[in-house]
Parts: sequence; structure tokens; C-alpha cells
Amino acid sequence: MSDSDIIGTIAQVRSNRSFFVAERDRAYEDWTASLHRELIQNAVDGGARNIDISITSEFGRGVLGREAECPIVTRVAYQDDGVGMTPEVLEDVYFSLHGSTKSSGESVGGFGRARLMTTFSQPRYSIRTGDRWAQGVGAEYVLRSRDQALREIDHWLDQARDRKAAAAGDAQAQLFHQREIDLLEQEYEALAQGPRKAKGCRVELDLNPQDAKSAERRPTVERMKETLHAYLSRSAIKAKVTLNGELIETKKVAVKPAAKILARVENHRINDGWRENPKIEILPAGDGASDIAFGEMKLVDPKSDHGLPAGKILVRSSGALMFETSSGNTEHTLILELNPSLAREVMTSNRDALRDEYKTALEEFSQRMATDTDAALRGKPKTEFTVLQGGKGLLSSRPEKVEIDFAAPTAVTGFRTSRSKRLAERVEASQSIWFSDWQFDGFVKDGLENVPAAEFHKLFEGLKGRGSVEGTILERFSGRQQSEAFLTALDRYGPRKAMEVASGPLLGHLVNSIKLHQALADEAESALNRDKLSDLHDVPIYKENLQADEKLDPALAKKLTRAFHAQGRRLDPRNWDLPNGEGLQARKLLAIWQVAVQQCLAIAAERLPKTPSFPYSVGWVLALPRHQWQSLSGDYGYSIPEAVFHRPDAKEDLRYFLLNPLDQECQLRYSAGNAEDRHAIISLAAHECAHIYAPTDHNSAFAQALTEISMGLTPKRLREIHKEMDASIQLIDRLYGRGRTRIVALDKGNGSRPTERLLDSLSDDARSEAVELRADGVREVDGGRIDELESTFAAWLDQEGARPSMG
Repeated sequence: MSDSDIIGTIAQVRSNRSFFVAERDRAYEDWTASLHRELIQNAVDGGARNIDISITSEFGRGVLGREAECPIVTRVAYQDDGVGMTPEVLEDVYFSLHGSTKSSGESVGGFGRARLMTTFSQPRYSIRTGDRWAQGVGAEYVLRSRDQALREIDHWLDQARDRKAAAAGDAQAQLFHQREIDLLEQEYEALAQGPRKAKGCRVELDLNPQDAKSAERRPTVERMKETLHAYLSRSAIKAKVTLNGELIETKKVAVKPAAKILARVENHRINDGWRENPKIEILPAGDGASDIAFGEMKLVDPKSDHGLPAGKILVRSSGALMFETSSGNTEHTLILELNPSLAREVMTSNRDALRDEYKTALEEFSQRMATDTDAALRGKPKTEFTVLQGGKGLLSSRPEKVEIDFAAPTAVTGFRTSRSKRLAERVEASQSIWFSDWQFDGFVKDGLENVPAAEFHKLFEGLKGRGSVEGTILERFSGRQQSEAFLTALDRYGPRKAMEVASGPLLGHLVNSIKLHQALADEAESALNRDKLSDLHDVPIYKENLQADEKLDPALAKKLTRAFHAQGRRLDPRNWDLPNGEGLQARKLLAIWQVAVQQCLAIAAERLPKTPSFPYSVGWVLALPRHQWQSLSGDYGYSIPEAVFHRPDAKEDLRYFLLNPLDQECQLRYSAGNAEDRHAIISLAAHECAHIYAPTDHNSAFAQALTEISMGLTPKRLREIHKEMDASIQLIDRLYGRGRTRIVALDKGNGSRPTERLLDSLSDDARSEAVELRADGVREVDGGRIDELESTFAAWLDQEGARPSMG
């Protein structure tokens, strides 16, 4: 007994056209609009330079020896001069669901789903490419040679002539049948006289004019022409397109320079082909992920008569429109031109949307567009983030319930922080970091893996001319041959070649070794500053917009930049000096900001029981003013962040609450003793604490949290907060010499300082109460007495409404 006798007849799963129609209608919101996209994209992928389209109303044709399904059809035919398909591709790929020749390269197609809509769901289709001609309906088709196709067309001609003869006496029907005969004769003539292997591809589809979810989307001739023109007006393909013999001319759209759009992708999901492709930009982002530059965003010139829909992002590949989505700004139209090497990977199977990571990146861009168009198109501003380690370590959002000492050193000998311990482990593990020669220019500017290029150049200079890896950080790398090859390339050809020949693990070793060196240097500096920072918690300092806005007057930009850096030095706790009185005002502001954040977190814990417990710290956010959209005024203007909630790593609980103590002119905007300034600081603390529930959005969760915290700031609670702030300030005054400190020029500049100007405004009697001249010639100020004088002055001003004479 043979195997066939035991197994029986082997059959395959079959499907009729209704299955493909159902799949088409489920996958596509409006397939009549998507059909042109798929057929044009196929032609573009095939390298076509000319695409001839015809859209006409015709009598239906039978197929596979059957009667015509529809008496009247909308016939759509696409003829291009691209590379076409071989018989093998037609048989093994096109007529094999989800088969594709477009698995790599810069083509967009290759999902297989498009064929459900363009061909298999229609009443009849035919394809002519190379020396083959196919026709079918649903999953059934025949694949013929040219001679077989000629015999079939001749059969159709006989049927058309019979229909014309049967319609004698009906002039309109006679004309219609004659047109059908003429088209068939032209097709026969072109096939008979043309080459045995036709160039490009011809796809002909018969569409049922009544086949659609809704009446307005039925594939009539008018509807299909309308969707074609709409599609081409939103595209910018290089091929010439004709419709029924007439060239379709589309308006050229003026766009502003492009900005890259990046998506955060986990490293294990990035294949080797991407890393080896010089047209794909991969930027290391840390935490086991990288930023993929998957497209360029272009702003359509709003002053031009472009005719494109406002408030939309047109997502295109090689100029061909894929889909459109909301831009987040109702006044502007944008074009996202996908990287052709990634287009197939970043889109969903029906090409109507982006996959998750890329969709998230586009949504974040749209959010930025909603508030600041210029900033969104410029990309993210340059930033610096530093955490100064204080003797008290981190704070806790619920200290009464958490028994963890966040300031305790690690148990690992030789490392004061977990960061240096973790970096030491990474040095030993040699985590891979990929790098290509084409990235070198970006490396020279921005460095690698958050390590500045200057640090690499210090390393290069230290390694040059040594001739051996002994006694260098290369000695600890396990791959001795790779280390020696890197050193040889560095000596002979320079850094570019050395970085190119370095393996991923070796680059990871170098990057983490430099980071470890920096961490140990930071620990050494922290030890030197221990006396200054021993009574402080960790102080994070986040600097953004480090470059002056390009719209600023150059002289003003230079002045602001100079003031910005000077204030940054004053606000840095490492520059605070108790004996000389430097840092007094900054320290007071930091103290009342800490009190405000602590109290708002306590209120959140009371009123919102699910408030998580987490370590945190308070510090500064410093920024130069940026020209951006002001949602309240409805116009562009300069602004700076007043406060920031910062969570460096979403996988960790650590949070930072950062206050900007500077105004737009880079001058100190708050006074620790001013009631209105305290009120503003408390309000900012409430706002940033509400971001615990919505780190990046101002959504309903944020609004609810802010409402609860604000309701908890009762008059009684505010009095308690002010009392705690007063106590903190008094403690700082005692640290600075029990309220007596020297009068110093904090910025070492010319002219009198604020304290000096205050003293000059006092009467002789008042000045004698507050100031003492020491034997060494230095004047000391009684800060407590000055506060009393200021309070008396403020109370009098509130009562009289006029400034009294202090003389």
C-alpha cells in the first residue's frame, strides 16, 4: 500500500472572492482611496519613470470561462515602464499570500495585504508583465503566454461583435459596444506587434461600481478619478503620470529645511542589516536602547498657495503618500518623508499607520507642535544634567514610612556610589556599542553614548605612541588582538580609522571606562566639597537651551549668555562659601523650594492615597530664553521654564523637582523673604508634584492631582509652610555666622551690590544697628536686623501705599 493510499487525497484550503472582500473592507477604511496608493507605489518600487492610467466605464468581461459578474464595471488600468515581474515572481510570489520580493532595500511594499484589495477582491483582474499574462478572480487565476493571451482576446472580440449586432437599433448601445471593440483591437494589436517580453507591468482591474461600505465611496469613474487627483496632489513622485492620455501636473510645494525625527527602539530589536546600512542613522541612547532616525519632517511654507490640508502630517515614502494624520498645530501642514530603507519596517501591514515605537515618536512630535512649532522643527535643545552629591543624600516622599537610608554608601570597597559600581561592572562586561565610519562627523561634534568627544580625544592623545596596550585601559579588555589593532590604527591613521575598526565590545569598554573615570573623578571632587555639601541633600542641576536663540539680537544674546553662565556659577553649591557669605541667597531659595515640594508631596499623600513612595531631590533648572509659541497669548514670544519635573529613567523610582530661580534676563527673580515670591514657589511646587501622575502630559490625571494638592493648601497649611520656611532661613543665617556676614561682590563685577545699595538707603541710625566695622576693615551685616527693617518697610508700604524715606 502506498503512502497516498494511506493518507488519501491532499487538498489545500480554498477561499472565494467574498473572503478577500471582507478582509479588504476590514483592513482599509476607504479602499477606493488606497487603491491608487498601492498601484502607484508598486510602480515606484519597480523604478518606473512613466505611469499611464486609464479609468473608464465598460461592459464587464467574463473570466475563466464564466459569464461577467457585473454588466457594467469601472475599469482601472495601470501601465508602467519599470522592471516588471518574471514568471517565477508572478507564480511564486505575487500569487502567494504574504510572499514578497521586497524584504529589504528601499521598497515600501512586501506585506502581501495590498493584493487582497487591488486584485483578489475585485470581479476581474489581469496582469501583463514580461512574457506572461495572468487573469483571474479571487484566489483563482490562469497564467498564460502571449500567444494564449492573443487567442483569448480574439474570443472576446467575437463576443463584443455579437453584442453590437444584437443591439441593432439602439444608437447609444451601438456606440458603447463599438468602443469596447476598439479597445480590444488596440489591446490585441499592441500585444501582437509588441515585443514578446513587455517592459514594465500592466495591471487591469474591473471594479463593481456598487461595491463599497457607503454610497459616497462607491468606485465609480468619477470617484476613482477624484481619489487619484487627491492622492497625487499630496504626493511628490518623480514619475510622470497620465490619466486617459492627459498628463497630470501637480503643484510643487515649497518646504522649509527638514528636521530628523527619532524613535527610541530597544537594541535587541535592531537587526544587523540596519547597523550595516549607511543610510540608516542609529544614535545610542543608553539603557539598552537607541534612537532611530526613521524620517525627516518638513514644514510646508504657510505663505505659499500649496492647497494641502492644514493641521495634517502627510506621511510619504519616496514622495508617494502613505497616509495622513493630525499634526497638533491647526495652522500648519507638515510632510514626514520616511527613510526609504526603513519605510516597510516602520509601517503597519496595510500602510495606514506607523508601528508602536514610531507612532509614539510622531505623537510626541505632534504634542511639541501644538505648543512650539519652531522648537519642534529645530529638534531637542542642547542640555546638561549634573547631580551634586550632598552629605544627606536623597529625600523620601514618605519618610515616616520608608526606612531606607538613601545616603548610605555601597558595600563595594572603592566605590562611593552605585553609579561607579555599575560602570565598573560594565567595563568588565564589555557591552557592545556599534559605530560606523559615516557616523564620525557626528561623533566629533556630539561624542558617543553621552561621552563628549573631548574626553575621547584625551584618551586618544594618551594612547598615541605607546606602542603597547600595557598600562592603559585597553589592557583590561579581553580581546587582546582587537585592542592592539585599535592602537595600531590610531597611531598610523588617526581616530577615524581607529573608531571604524574597533569592535562593538571594545567601544563599549572604552565608553564605560571613560564614564568610570569621570564618576571616580566626581567622587574625588565630592570628597573635596564634603564640608560645603555635608548639610545638603543631593542637588540636581539641569541646564537646557545652552545656546542663545538664533532670533535674538547678537549683542543681547552675548550679554544673556554671559549673565546665564555667571548665575550658573553662583547657584552651584560647590561655589558657596560660608566664611565669605557667598551663596547665601541661593541657599535660602533652595531651602524654601525644598520645603514647598516636601509639603506638596505630603498633601498628595494625604489626599491621594495611592501616591507612590519614591526617593527624590530638589535643585535647579536653568535655561536661556527661547522663541516659541505662547498658548495663552496666541502668539510667538520668548519664554523659559519656571520649574521642571524630571524623571531620568522611567524604570527607576528616582524623581527630581527643579526650580528656575532666574528670569528671562538671567537675573535672580525670587527673594526668600518676599511673601509673593514664596506664594509663586509654592504654586510651582504644586504643579510639578502633580506631574507624578502624568510625567509628560497635562491630562485629566494631572488636572485631578493638581486640584487635590491645591485644595490641600488651606490657609492653615500655608501658615505652617511659611513657618517652616522661616525656620529654614534662620538656620541658614546661623550657618552664615549667626546672621552676620560680609558684604561681598558675588559676581566680582563693578558697581555696588544689592546689599550695599540697601545699606546706602538706610538712615545713619539704622545702619549703625545693622552694620559693624571689624578691626580688619571688613564690614559685617546683621542679616536678622536687615530682615526686620525690610519687614517694617513692607508693612508700612502696604498701609500707606507709598514708599517711605529711609533717610
